[in-house]
Amino acid sequence: MKRLKKVFGSLAFLMFFLVYGTVGAIEHNTLTLFEGTVRLIIFLALWVFFIYLAGGFEEYMERKK
Repeated sequence: MKRLKKVFGSLAFLMFFLVYGTVGAIEHNTLTLFEGTVRLIIFLALWVFFIYLAGGFEEYMERKK
Protein backbone atom coordinates (compact mmCIF):
# COMPACT_ATOMS: atom_id res chain seq x y z
CA MET A 1 0.00 0.00 0.00
CA LYS A 2 2.88 2.38 0.68
CA ARG A 3 4.09 1.95 -2.90
CA LEU A 4 0.69 2.99 -4.23
CA LYS A 5 0.66 6.02 -1.95
CA LYS A 6 4.01 7.09 -3.40
CA VAL A 7 2.69 6.66 -6.94
CA PHE A 8 -0.46 8.66 -6.16
CA GLY A 9 1.61 11.32 -4.44
CA SER A 10 3.81 11.62 -7.51
CA LEU A 11 0.73 11.95 -9.71
CA ALA A 12 -0.61 14.67 -7.41
CA PHE A 13 2.72 16.47 -7.74
CA LEU A 14 2.40 16.26 -11.52
CA MET A 15 -1.18 17.57 -11.41
CA PHE A 16 -0.01 20.60 -9.42
CA PHE A 17 2.41 21.53 -12.16
CA LEU A 18 -0.22 20.98 -14.84
CA VAL A 19 -2.52 23.39 -12.97
CA TYR A 20 0.35 25.86 -12.60
CA GLY A 21 1.20 25.62 -16.31
CA THR A 22 -2.42 26.05 -17.35
CA VAL A 23 -2.74 29.22 -15.28
CA GLY A 24 0.42 30.55 -16.89
CA ALA A 25 -0.89 29.71 -20.36
CA ILE A 26 -4.13 31.57 -19.67
CA GLU A 27 -2.22 34.55 -18.30
CA HIS A 28 -0.03 34.80 -21.43
CA ASN A 29 -3.02 34.32 -23.77
CA THR A 30 -1.69 31.14 -25.34
CA LEU A 31 -4.84 29.34 -24.17
CA THR A 32 -8.37 30.67 -24.41
CA LEU A 33 -10.16 31.41 -21.18
CA PHE A 34 -12.88 28.81 -21.77
CA GLU A 35 -10.46 26.00 -22.67
CA GLY A 36 -8.21 26.96 -19.77
CA THR A 37 -11.12 26.92 -17.33
CA VAL A 38 -12.16 23.46 -18.47
CA ARG A 39 -8.59 22.20 -18.11
CA LEU A 40 -8.27 23.79 -14.67
CA ILE A 41 -11.45 22.14 -13.43
CA ILE A 42 -10.27 18.74 -14.65
CA PHE A 43 -6.70 19.12 -13.34
CA LEU A 44 -7.87 20.45 -9.96
CA ALA A 45 -10.32 17.57 -9.55
CA LEU A 46 -7.60 15.05 -10.41
CA TRP A 47 -5.15 16.81 -8.09
CA VAL A 48 -7.52 16.55 -5.11
CA PHE A 49 -8.38 12.95 -6.02
CA PHE A 50 -4.72 11.89 -6.11
CA ILE A 51 -3.97 13.73 -2.87
CA TYR A 52 -6.84 11.79 -1.29
CA LEU A 53 -5.53 8.48 -2.64
CA ALA A 54 -2.03 9.31 -1.39
CA GLY A 55 -3.43 9.82 2.11
CA GLY A 56 -3.09 13.57 2.27
CA PHE A 57 -6.40 14.10 4.07
CA GLU A 58 -5.93 11.45 6.75
CA GLU A 59 -5.32 12.37 10.36
CA TYR A 60 -1.71 12.19 11.52
CA MET A 61 -2.25 9.12 13.72
CA GLU A 62 -3.94 7.26 10.86
CA ARG A 63 -1.00 8.01 8.55
CA LYS A 64 1.49 6.80 11.14
CA LYS A 65 0.10 3.24 11.07
